Amino acid sequence: MQKSYGGSEAAKSDLADIVRQAVEEALKGQKNNMPAYMRRKDAAVYMGIGLTTFDKLVREGLPAIVIDGPTLFSRATIDAWLADQQMD
Repeated sequence: MQKSYGGSEAAKSDLADIVRQAVEEALKGQKNNMPAYMRRKDAAVYMGIGLTTFDKLVREGLPAIVIDGPTLFSRATIDAWLADQQMD
């Protein structure tokens, strides 16, 4: 349920912008707290996607590192791979 608060539309819009910016900054900070090498679940969280989508991206070429069993994903490699996937 949405609550209605008094005030002008401009004030509501300004408040919405402030909240949006605060959330974006918090998410950026969260990404910086991730380790340099992550397992599948953490890598999916880092990318902001579900595990099914993450697994699809791995099948499509997202680089992984396998060290004697565990599969790891490099934060730097994920960032570079995403940049390469960007459409012009």
